[in-house]
Amino acid sequence: MTRFTKSIDWLEMYCADRESMLSTMARNMAADLECGYDYFGKSIMQQRAKIEEFRANYDKILDMFKTMTDDAVQHWCFYELKKLGAIE
Repeated sequence: MTRFTKSIDWLEMYCADRESMLSTMARNMAADLECGYDYFGKSIMQQRAKIEEFRANYDKILDMFKTMTDDAVQHWCFYELKKLGAIE
């Protein structure tokens, strides 16, 4: 079980996790398009909307960090990573 420690940059890990999720979502959509899905079809439109929603939420969280201390950001990222299941 992972415990909060200041020797790990939890913000860096959180950002890497979110960027990885965005990259995976984009690759999955690209694979669907390669397989012949219609760019304007329901499936791709839903995927595009989910990617935009995910990005907007991520940007909102990054903006929230501007109002927090560095220690508070690190603490928040640690518990968010635990909640998301990215760390145990």
